[in-house]
Amino acid sequence: MSSPPPAMRQRRVQQRAVETRRLLLETALEVLAESGYADFSGMRVGVKAGVSRGKLVHYFPTKVSLVSALLEHLAELIEENVPRRQERWIALTGRERIRAALDGLWREHSGPLFTARMELLVRARTDPDPDLRDALVNFERRVVEIYLGGARTALGRDADRPGFADSVIAALSTMRGLGLVRATYPPGAEAEFDAVWEKTRDRLVLMFVGLPEPP
Repeated sequence: MSSPPPAMRQRRVQQRAVETRRLLLETALEVLAESGYADFSGMRVGVKAGVSRGKLVHYFPTKVSLVSALLEHLAELIEENVPRRQERWIALTGRERIRAALDGLWREHSGPLFTARMELLVRARTDPDPDLRDALVNFERRVVEIYLGGARTALGRDADRPGFADSVIAALSTMRGLGLVRATYPPGAEAEFDAVWEKTRDRLVLMFVGLPEPP
């Protein structure tokens, strides 16, 4: 049986490289969400992913290079998940559509992606590496822009109201704070915190409804 042509072998090597790199980044997210940044290391990522130290260093020679790649990967995942306008929203009234969009954004402020994001953001305050600190801050700004773009798409003409962007940022700041508090709640307290979110969401709806009509 003849061996595959060089071009095919090269494509296979490249595909394996892409898959290995993605495996390392997905595993890095898991480690970060499970253990926090203080216990985060390339070694732990490699062991959990089943990747040798040599191969890990080939892709990410330093912790900074791993974190930088992780920031990009996490931003891409968040952009994939950001709630967009759904067909079922077309029949909703203004307040109902705003409420649905806020609920969609709120769902993004839980789970491993949010936990990893917060671990990285908190790290930005004290990291001694100024380049990494700047990368972390820029990452968070990018995430806010991703959510702002999603809100504009979801709410259509309502997004043309003066003050809309500032209101979205205020809503995201509220969700971020509530998400951090919820992370400290014991298992089984979800229903209690759902009630907190519903009251908060209704207040946020009033903020958007009170914006001036678009020009």
